[in-house]
Amino acid sequence: MSGRLKVAQSKKTSGKKNTGKSKPARTQRRSPAPRKKAKVRKNLKGVVCATLVIVLACAAVMAFTYFFFMKDSGKTEVEQGPFVEVPDSNAVKPENRDSEKKGGTGETPKPEDKSSGKDEPVYELVPEEDVSPDLPIETDDKEEKKSGESEETAYSFPDAKNGAKICFVIDDGGQNVENVRRYAELPFPLTIAVLPKLPKTRECADAVVRGGKELILHQPMQAHDYSSGKTPDPGPGAILPEMDYETVSETVRGNLSEIGKGVKGMNNHEGSLITESRLMMDAVLSVAEDEEVYFLDSRTTSVSAVQEASRSRGMKYIARFAPFLDNVIDRNSMLSELKKGLAVANRDGYAVIIGHVDKSVGILPDLLSEVGPELVKKGYVLTTPSALGVM
Repeated sequence: MSGRLKVAQSKKTSGKKNTGKSKPARTQRRSPAPRKKAKVRKNLKGVVCATLVIVLACAAVMAFTYFFFMKDSGKTEVEQGPFVEVPDSNAVKPENRDSEKKGGTGETPKPEDKSSGKDEPVYELVPEEDVSPDLPIETDDKEEKKSGESEETAYSFPDAKNGAKICFVIDDGGQNVENVRRYAELPFPLTIAVLPKLPKTRECADAVVRGGKELILHQPMQAHDYSSGKTPDPGPGAILPEMDYETVSETVRGNLSEIGKGVKGMNNHEGSLITESRLMMDAVLSVAEDEEVYFLDSRTTSVSAVQEASRSRGMKYIARFAPFLDNVIDRNSMLSELKKGLAVANRDGYAVIIGHVDKSVGILPDLLSEVGPELVKKGYVLTTPSALGVM
């Protein structure tokens, strides 16, 4: 019995020891859980903070970009304006004329044209080719301005020789009625050439006739290609090299009819290619002869066939041998070109001097108004091509 009791007591004792040891073991297994949760919370806070830092950095970059780039580009658009179709708005307001007279900066103001209820796109004109005269032009610049005299009061024009005649011809009418009126109001004989088939062709032609000035058709003709290889666009109603004789004739007749009954003649707009063709010019001059209007050779090529075609028909040959007035939109430059034209008139007996309606409207009308009386004082006769007795 005693042996069995000892064995039982030893089993109880060992059971108690085991039970005592197991409790701490269970406590140690549960203890890491709160620490893991705390670590996760700490990591989560780090991620949130990092995200906030990234968001704030992006916002700062966007603000920087807007301030230094977007803001400047918006300012440029306001100052320079977007690229749009050119409106019919080259007319000069009366209040700007005095300042232009005095300043002569060459800048053409662009106030709104009130002759139409809406703005219309303007055909972009290509500068016409200029051909130097066959003979050298000598200008007489020996006469000096008196002390204290300004450019406006002392032009140093040479005296006319044998009643030399000056024909001012203003090309490229048809786009702005108010600009045409400014030339039509000049107090001496003047010729204005109007382009066909433009939005205001007929209105401009009517303004010329009402102003008592000589009206001619500014007939568009194809020019030679540019040195860049680009073919210039002579505009609507043009004579093109692929046309036959009859098509050329019909084109010119239609354009003359559009201009109106008051038309006295025509000259070429561009046309360095077409005016070299005897066949083409025969077709043009045939219509001119039938309609009893003259043809003025603007001489945009030095090998023009107009003279030969005119002489073969017994028609008067009139040509421009003076430089264009307004190749450079600057008052002093225009005066210089005018003096060259006077030298041509003194050499040949007459000179056709060409300017352009819209191109130099900020300077040329006022300049012509000032120099007209001075030229008359010097003995020049201001007239029109139709009044020239030349062959």
